Amino acid sequence: YVDASAIALSQNLATDFCTALPANASCVLGPQIWNAAATLPDKRGLGLVLKIIFGYRDRVYLAQIIAYVIFWLAIGKTYLQSAGITPPAIKSSAIKSSAIETKGAPTPPAPSGSES
Repeated sequence: YVDASAIALSQNLATDFCTALPANASCVLGPQIWNAAATLPDKRGLGLVLKIIFGYRDRVYLAQIIAYVIFWLAIGKTYLQSAGITPPAIKSSAIKSSAIETKGAPTPPAPSGSES
């Protein structure tokens, strides 16, 4: 009974939400942004090799682009934190503040020519 209910509900939802979308849009992924199926299809030749190695897709939707951007931002942030690298804006302001702090401090004496 649960399966039949789920199927009926999904058919009703799909009918209501997907009928107003353009032909190249997806109900879940949104509008299609990129379509290179005629130029470089991902089912044969170079497109298939790129698909296997890099995950190339000949059709890209808006939700996929958003997911890719969020993924790479999260990975980049994690990598930079683990490497101890700070963004340039923070690093340059830290250098300026340390220069300001040491500006008024006395300088240490210069080392003498020879020590015995």
